[in-house]
Amino acid sequence: MSSLTIPPGTDLCQLPAAMPPPGVVPNFVDPESLAPALIAVSAVMLTWSTIFIAARLWMNWRDLKLADYFAIIACVLNAAYTGLILSVARYSRHQWNVPICWYTATYLKLIFSFGMLLGPAIFFAKAAILLLYLQIFSANRTIRITVYILMVVLTLTYWTNSILEIAFACPRPGETWIDLLTSGNPGKIIYFGPVQGSLAVVIDIAIFILPLPVLWKLNMPLRRRIALCAVFFTALMGVIASVIALYGRIKLLGTPDLTWLETQLFICIIVENNVALVVCCVPAFKNMCKKHIAETRVWKAFISRIHRRRSGRGGDGRGGKDVEKDGNRHCGGPRLAQDYLNTENSKESTYENEGSGSYDASSYSSRVVHIHGGTKEENEMPESANAGANGIVRNIDITHEVHPEHVV
Repeated sequence: MSSLTIPPGTDLCQLPAAMPPPGVVPNFVDPESLAPALIAVSAVMLTWSTIFIAARLWMNWRDLKLADYFAIIACVLNAAYTGLILSVARYSRHQWNVPICWYTATYLKLIFSFGMLLGPAIFFAKAAILLLYLQIFSANRTIRITVYILMVVLTLTYWTNSILEIAFACPRPGETWIDLLTSGNPGKIIYFGPVQGSLAVVIDIAIFILPLPVLWKLNMPLRRRIALCAVFFTALMGVIASVIALYGRIKLLGTPDLTWLETQLFICIIVENNVALVVCCVPAFKNMCKKHIAETRVWKAFISRIHRRRSGRGGDGRGGKDVEKDGNRHCGGPRLAQDYLNTENSKESTYENEGSGSYDASSYSSRVVHIHGGTKEENEMPESANAGANGIVRNIDITHEVHPEHVV
């Protein structure tokens, strides 16, 4: 706000809250505003995280863990925080385009409210990720110790924010909310911003890289390891958001355009909060898609169409008879069996847990069926089945034509 002395009786709605740069005239009617961007980002991110939270609760409803409860609390606090931010969206303009009369006791109460919610909202969201890691990698001592250390750092980083809000952004005994406009106490919280932002970047980087070495060492094909690591790769978005938020916190120090930079910071914080919620729900969302979406007729038809297009682009003009001769290449006979074998071998290295931390390893068959296509030998029965050490070995005479669209 302007530090100039205001004569009594002056219409405060005609005075800007900050001195504009040279040559700039304050605009209170239709100024440049970040409100549309703030509203759009909030709506998209809140919808995205809510869908993932709903998927997690759907999959884990009968056996909720501590991480699930933390995710629920984080979702509620995040929604409340986002709603309070949107309630002051009209301030998302340059400060010299904000009239002084907008700074009321109600505005200061809103600032204090979402300041109090900020720390707990981020804490529960990121703590839910760490608790998820404990569920999945409970047998790994290094990860357990790292998670415990990060939980301590997480608590000190974000709950300190609420303590500072009470100390500086709340009226002291004998003061009113309006007195905060001249006391200068709320502005002191800004100096904690770079400290909190730096710790947030360290925490987000640790959350991102913590599971990757363990997942990469699993005894499974490279393709599966990459897919498994990609499940947690959404955490990279949180790292990017926290780095940008740190830059915004640093720029707030000594700026005359507080409202404009605060809005940019709010957008980064909203992205950071919602990405943390999404990351802690990705494994459960993946299992939901596998169990309830991948088996639908619409999805199977979509996958079949993709296979037909790939076959059409990569084909060499061979007809149906050649497809029958090379049926194993399209249907994945021995290759499919080998994939199942690799999955069985990797189950000993994968930590099986119920709930959001489970990768549904139990859904894979415990027996492997090897299918050999072709004609029968003269001294061989038309169909025979023998039990071996690796499962059931079955020889079948395949006489029907195989098309790629039958593969799902």
